[in-house]
Amino acid sequence: MASSGDFFILLTIVELVTEDHPAILRSSSCFCVQVCTCAIGVARLNVPASCNTARPPKSDYQWTGTVLEADGDHLVVQKGDEKWEFAYDKDTKVTGTLKAGAKVTVKYVMKAASIEAKEEAKKEAPKKEAPKKK
Repeated sequence: MASSGDFFILLTIVELVTEDHPAILRSSSCFCVQVCTCAIGVARLNVPASCNTARPPKSDYQWTGTVLEADGDHLVVQKGDEKWEFAYDKDTKVTGTLKAGAKVTVKYVMKAASIEAKEEAKKEAPKKEAPKKK
C-alpha cells in the first residue's frame, strides 16, 4: 500500500519530469505518463484511509416503547414485558416532552465504557486414579 511519503515522492518525480519535458503531459500514449497517472490515483485512494485512526460505531439501534420514568438524565422505556433503561445528558437531542405514558423512540449506539481482558486460566490435566487392587 502506498503511504503519504510515497505519494509525495511520486508527485515530485512527475513534477520534475514534466517541468523539463512539458510535451510528456500532452502525450497520452506515453507509458510513463500512464503509469504515473495510475500510481497517483492509487496513492490518493490509500492516503486518506491510512490517516483515519478512529471510526464511528458500525451501526445505531432504536428502541420504541412507552415511558415509565423520566428524571432528567435517566429514562425507563417499556415495550411488551421488557424494560430498558437509558442514560442521557445535555448533548442528547430530545424532541418533545419526556413524561410517563409518552410513546418514544430512542436511538442509541453501543459504545463500551470500559473493557477488561483477562488471560485464560490454565487448565490442569485431570488426575488419573490409581488402578484398584482386588
